[in-house]
Amino acid sequence: MTLHDYLYERRITRTEFARQVGVRVGTLNGWMTGRRHPTLEVLARIERHTAFAVNAASFVGGSGGGGSPSVTTPGGGGAPSDPPQVSEDIPT
Repeated sequence: MTLHDYLYERRITRTEFARQVGVRVGTLNGWMTGRRHPTLEVLARIERHTAFAVNAASFVGGSGGGGSPSVTTPGGGGAPSDPPQVSEDIPT
């Protein structure tokens, strides 16, 4: 299930959900429009918070988003020991 569908079905506002997972509403809006991509840490929080109704694959093309995911490290570079972050250019 996509985050959009989850919020719609449960009648949760973006502002409310952003507060619940600890991000700014502008950041959440960016994810939902494909302009931004959540970190793996935040994806894990979203999955846990939604009882896995929304999964990381819905952000990286696992639900038919197309394209291939790219991997980046936090801060745009980072040390080799930093955990990778998955992002994808998702058509809007």
